[in-house]
Amino acid sequence: MLSGRAYNTVIGGGVDQGRSDQVALAIPHMLSNPVTGHGFSIGGEIIGYGAPGIGFGDAFYSVDSYMLSLLVETGVPSLLFFLMMIGGALWICVKGSLFDVSPRGAMTGALAAALTAFAVNRVVLSERENHTLFFVLCGMVAACAALRTRSAGGNGAAVSKPLETSPQTASKAGQESAQNEHASA
Repeated sequence: MLSGRAYNTVIGGGVDQGRSDQVALAIPHMLSNPVTGHGFSIGGEIIGYGAPGIGFGDAFYSVDSYMLSLLVETGVPSLLFFLMMIGGALWICVKGSLFDVSPRGAMTGALAAALTAFAVNRVVLSERENHTLFFVLCGMVAACAALRTRSAGGNGAAVSKPLETSPQTASKAGQESAQNEHASA
């Protein structure tokens, strides 16, 4: 987003003013029905942004941002629930990745990266074809969280703690190892 050309293409401004125009056209519609929206998959027609005739006599309307589509088509609660799904899944993944040093922790880190890519994609595109992938990712996050809780004995604690690398811990571990070897000999 540091490049002016990329910023203008994604957010709007300069030569490509389309996204800013869409937001300006959508605000009255969002304010007129903020709870339930105006109908699923007709955001382009509601906003009225697009080309007025492609050759078939019908206008081609589109919305470029999924967040804007959700607000216009299905309302504010829909956007909030969608953001909470992404945020909750990311929270579970990041927490699992930081505190679980097993392969499950590595998998939750990879899931966090995939969810982050999906969230960024939702800001710049308004396609719904990837939602199956999103729900599969959320299911995988739920399965990882359930496995983590089950192996922790049901208390939700981390499966294994991160390695401590302080000098006191290392010398204490060395002393205990030496005592165990001495006792077994």
